[in-house]
Amino acid sequence: DEVYALPFFDLELPKELCYQIFIYLSYQDLCHCSQVSKSWKSLADDDVLWNRLCEKFGFTDQSISQVTQVMESSSSTFGGSYWKSVMRTNITAQRKLRKHWRERICKIQEFENSIGGVLCAVALSSNHLLAGNDFVIELWLANLIGNNWFVDSYGLGEVKLYNINDLESVRTFNPIHPTFDYDEDGIIDKRSPVNCVAANGNLIAAGLQYGSVDIWHIDYGSTPIHHYKLDDSVSHLAIETERDLLVASSCGNSVRADISDTNGRWQVATTFDLTYNITNLRISGANNGLPILIASSKDNVVIRGLNSADSLITLEKLYGAKITCLDVADDFLACGVSQLGFEIPYEAHKLKIFSLDTGKITNVLKGHLGDITCVNVSQHDSNSVITGSYDCRVRIYDLRTEKPVNIFRGSRSKINTVQSDDTKAVSGSENGKVSVWDKRMSALLWETSFSFPIKYCYFNASSLIFANIPEEECQAESPIDDIIWHRRNRGRLRLLDFSSNEYQAEEIGLPSICSSKYDEPVGYNYNIHLMTPYDRI
Repeated sequence: DEVYALPFFDLELPKELCYQIFIYLSYQDLCHCSQVSKSWKSLADDDVLWNRLCEKFGFTDQSISQVTQVMESSSSTFGGSYWKSVMRTNITAQRKLRKHWRERICKIQEFENSIGGVLCAVALSSNHLLAGNDFVIELWLANLIGNNWFVDSYGLGEVKLYNINDLESVRTFNPIHPTFDYDEDGIIDKRSPVNCVAANGNLIAAGLQYGSVDIWHIDYGSTPIHHYKLDDSVSHLAIETERDLLVASSCGNSVRADISDTNGRWQVATTFDLTYNITNLRISGANNGLPILIASSKDNVVIRGLNSADSLITLEKLYGAKITCLDVADDFLACGVSQLGFEIPYEAHKLKIFSLDTGKITNVLKGHLGDITCVNVSQHDSNSVITGSYDCRVRIYDLRTEKPVNIFRGSRSKINTVQSDDTKAVSGSENGKVSVWDKRMSALLWETSFSFPIKYCYFNASSLIFANIPEEECQAESPIDDIIWHRRNRGRLRLLDFSSNEYQAEEIGLPSICSSKYDEPVGYNYNIHLMTPYDRI
């Protein structure tokens, strides 16, 4: 009776017992079992089994259009096995993305700077990517995988919010106190370049060269919800939104943190000073869920809680050495340390891992031959840390063995930014190259190059975002009223969408003007839209 029992080799087992055995099978094994017989197929296609697998792989969140499409296909292909169809759809999409990453098949979205603007700073959270230039602050929104959004921003006077699917839909955000110079002839506009930007959730902030900090909530209109001014140029910003709305900023050797209460009133939570100028500023929630501030200067790393009873705790005080980089995870932080003077190269440059709960050193990672310029604490694996260095190499360390599991060679300039996932790593270097590395082969998959250093790079399963930021002299010399100032002097912000089939692999690398439709003749910054594009001649 196959209603209550199933033939299991030479036995007749109850259906419930067979179900308990099938729970431990992978999706490949379930597919094989469904080909044995009709009775095995009826059990192997059970929605409960495939639902458990979908939850294991994180395939439970489906958009309405995806669900409708899957249900229609499941009814005809799998006889109503909905979750098996969900698994198949997502696995197929993952394989397609991996193929597109390997072969560099993607749609390129390049964001035009505001007229007269130069890209100066970029930041990203799970919801927004924020970039700033010396002239105007602008915000772009684009739908990425996992319901992520990203933003671009630029410097004095206004913040603009763009929808990438409809670039003509713009929202403007205005700072409270624009900066002007007055003389005998009237008012002269004084630019206040954006030094740093930060974004987290729906909260965004920009720090200007003349000390102003403006904070916006994208749902509360165009006026900043909080504004204050520091004594000097703003050097770093950090935002925390999970427990409280908290914004930390630094200028010189001083750090200030402002917090919002439940009624939306902002107040100063804490301030402190270090001996030397602040080089890194982060916020972590390791203190029993309460946010703590982490700051570093050239010779020490400190943490500070927000309670009045919390004192300034020094994690590391260096003598004859310097802090070169810093990154923070939920329960530990990683900082690069380089000895000054003569030292054995392998011993001079180290990455130290500190526990935020105990304040003790848990790991010391060695191997780089130059200063460690960047570190990224991988979110997909709590035991993995990726670093870049002046020795032009990228290393991925396993914290359990304190040894590198991958060493990527081939870059010809110092590494500015790094990130990795289970299969690949991406690095941006000083000579303007973005390199994608294969972790399995420890080899270069592909790279692309531009005129200015890559100071920011981020990727997820389907998208890669990177920013070319010009040097400070280009930012300072850019003419505010010259709309044809060459784009290589203004910086570039690009998005590569690997979920799209719009462009073929051989088209990547061509200028966007060569593969666009261009219904109207428009000219801006040498990017003239032709009536007859090159690919139609």
